[in-house]
Amino acid sequence: MLDDTWFSRDMPVLEAAVALLEESRPPVSDSGIAARTGIDRQHVMKALEALEEDFLDVGWDDRADLRVSGAVAACTSAARRATGQWPSAESLAERAIAVVDERIENATDDAERSRWVKLRDGLAGAGRDLVVDVMGAVVSRQITGA
Repeated sequence: MLDDTWFSRDMPVLEAAVALLEESRPPVSDSGIAARTGIDRQHVMKALEALEEDFLDVGWDDRADLRVSGAVAACTSAARRATGQWPSAESLAERAIAVVDERIENATDDAERSRWVKLRDGLAGAGRDLVVDVMGAVVSRQITGA
């Protein structure tokens, strides 16, 4: 069985790259990511290679068939979703349920509280799938501009 690199290497590198892209002008160097994560440059470069196709736009400095350094020019929408910068349908559904829970706590009378509880129970049950589908449609329209 192969070692898990997503949580120990790739995700911390992805989070650092996305954060550094937000904080400064691109490109973000592999050494900057290494400093941010505490992961050595060689492992950062391995992570960048793993993340390149789906999550990051990486430019490489290759010399004589030797990869010397990498720099991240941009991140994809998948990177933003994976790092929590953009919402997923599931996170929006969870947020909606959390808002309803807050309304339950702040209800001024039993009738109001009962209505909110019924709504939460519907959202948390079979209705959650519907909420996820609706939120997914909303997110995809906002991101793609459709």
